[in-house]
Amino acid sequence: MLSRSVKEFVLPEMSLCNAAARIILKPLEDRLPHYYSPRGRRFVRRPGIGTAGKSVTLMPQHLLTINWASSGPGFWWPEAYYVTYVLGYDRFTVTASADSPDAYGCEDFVLGWFRSRRDLKASCARVLALFWQHSLKTWGQTRWESCHQEGLLNKDRANRLAYRVWGNEPYQ
Repeated sequence: MLSRSVKEFVLPEMSLCNAAARIILKPLEDRLPHYYSPRGRRFVRRPGIGTAGKSVTLMPQHLLTINWASSGPGFWWPEAYYVTYVLGYDRFTVTASADSPDAYGCEDFVLGWFRSRRDLKASCARVLALFWQHSLKTWGQTRWESCHQEGLLNKDRANRLAYRVWGNEPYQ
């Protein structure tokens, strides 16, 4: 059973979650997932994030990037997760970024937040597990296929988390 000490923002209001993520992820917009267009295999960039007014530069840290599924050669469904400390609120936020708005209606959104005095990696893992549990319960999401890129959370930890959520044997 996962602790409920992490506040659940699991997709309560996608437009608010997207707005917060756009501000938080602005410094990384060139490193977020992109996709290939089926027309002529040209590279299509996601729209620029842009923010209104002046903003403080935040420093998102990469947690991991997973591939939900490979739907064909060269077609995969990446989702990158980041954690960012938000100064002034003394909170860390965990965000998700997809390569297109197909799955959620936007590319970036906040999954949850926790107080800065909590263990960083353990709290990030709890937020991800809560999100994955929500995805499983809400729309029957199957386990992700692979860990594409490690960050603060490594492949082994990601697989253990997925095992706790889906209960099937971890993929390699």
